[in-house]
Amino acid sequence: DISHELRLLDQAISSVRSEIRSLDEKMHDSLMAEERALFSVFLRMLDENALPAEIKELIRDGHWAQGAVRRVIEKHTALFAQMEDDYLRERVSDLKDLGRRILASLQEEDSSHRELSPDSILIGEEISTAALVELPVDNIAAIVTSEGAANSHMVIVARALGIPTVVGVTELPVNTLDDAEMIVDAYQGRVFVNPPRRLRQRYKEIQKEDEQIAKDLKQYETKEAITPDGVSVQLYVNTGLMIDVVRGVQRGAQGVGLYRSEIPFMLRERFPGEEEQRAIYRQQLSHFANKPVVMRTLDIGADKDLPYFSIEEENSALGWRGIRFTLDHPEIFSSQIRAMLKASIGLNNLHILLPMVTTVSEVEEVLYLLERDWIAVQEEEQVKITKPKIGIMVEVPSVLLQIDEFAELVDFFSVGSNDLTQYLLAVDRNNPHVANVYSHFHPSILRALTRLVKECHDHKKPISICGEMAGDPLSAILLMAMGFNTLSMSSSNILRVRKAICHVPMTDAQKLLDDVMKMNNPLIVKSWLEYYFKTHGLADMVKSNRIVNV
Repeated sequence: DISHELRLLDQAISSVRSEIRSLDEKMHDSLMAEERALFSVFLRMLDENALPAEIKELIRDGHWAQGAVRRVIEKHTALFAQMEDDYLRERVSDLKDLGRRILASLQEEDSSHRELSPDSILIGEEISTAALVELPVDNIAAIVTSEGAANSHMVIVARALGIPTVVGVTELPVNTLDDAEMIVDAYQGRVFVNPPRRLRQRYKEIQKEDEQIAKDLKQYETKEAITPDGVSVQLYVNTGLMIDVVRGVQRGAQGVGLYRSEIPFMLRERFPGEEEQRAIYRQQLSHFANKPVVMRTLDIGADKDLPYFSIEEENSALGWRGIRFTLDHPEIFSSQIRAMLKASIGLNNLHILLPMVTTVSEVEEVLYLLERDWIAVQEEEQVKITKPKIGIMVEVPSVLLQIDEFAELVDFFSVGSNDLTQYLLAVDRNNPHVANVYSHFHPSILRALTRLVKECHDHKKPISICGEMAGDPLSAILLMAMGFNTLSMSSSNILRVRKAICHVPMTDAQKLLDDVMKMNNPLIVKSWLEYYFKTHGLADMVKSNRIVNV
């Protein structure tokens, strides 16, 4: 009965549309618009001229509704799976999820019966963002999938919701794990199924330690980062998602030291327009009104591909990334600068940071483009806009040897410790064969930073540092002693670093720096700092105590 099957399909499509809109509404307060963009993609797929038109064509040819849905979804997933484009390949998971929803509605399956008790671990071959957020996320202790990428939309959203997630566990026996006890260690990317009693006990101890540490750190939300001998240290937060902003404000961050503007780009299916960017940047700037917000211009390439603009290179770490990419695409750069300038109107707290700078000529070109856009936007908006301060990231070693020249052009410097360490030591930290060589306690790193701070201060230029080094209490104490004006870190590390600063006098920090500058081995440097922390009541700040070896 073709008419009957068409009616059933219309009802199912209508039901799924309502379901998607409800999910979007449910997550309105938890996720920003760009983080919920997938729901509008789903709704476009369900437009009458999209998937439903193809399904109806098959029904009119004599197929029943369920069979028609399956054929259309399988046809598209097969096509998408063969595509070279990473973004389109990732849409396979979304298509399957959409197909399952339509089928469930056609078969009148009540999906509301799904119950997750507290501390449930959600597992699957792949889990879509929509499937995740319709569940009671407060009951999800962790997520594990056998497929998926570390920077997929679902993983970004899970991270924003604070759910530990491990993806790509290739031999995960998904169908046999119902009611199994599991341990998910998202720090180390490890999953233990039916763990032995001894391992279970050790992780329970770690859990208790973490809970106690978190409880203890709560008191530092309202304290200032001042050493016992009265030296104040500015702690800023690194942001990308809205949840980072909320937690940064809650934990007393004094500003944003690094806003990763590529995150909204990564969460979309195309380059966002100028007005879309303006709205996003305005949220960031207004949440930290009267406090500085350092916005890094688009930093893609290497491990940060845009799903709709894949960059394939043999050596991406040394390739077309950061400012190199945006200067080759001045239309993208100008769109972003104009959006930032418009977002800053009336707030005047915008600072602009340039990533992956290598030569003076790059900065000169940026300053020309910025001046042009600054004048144009003021004329368009008929308002005076405070010109933002401009800084460069110190990531490429060549910059270390040209501070004099750069200091004539820029207002501030910011060290990207992860990349600077990688490039100075010529080591890929994601390569297991050489990962042990990567250490921000390496003497060359410490000596390079000490000299850098002195040169910047000689030129009266502020210098900050962001990356893992700033968020590690051990190295943060050394950075404080070197004289960094600002330490910027993820919101999860602010309280730990603040506690360390409140307990370590500047005189002790400077003595520790003098000591380690004479050492020639990063392991000895780290051990020396750990010994100080353990003997001065800060043993809980030493992460290595809680690593489990199995």
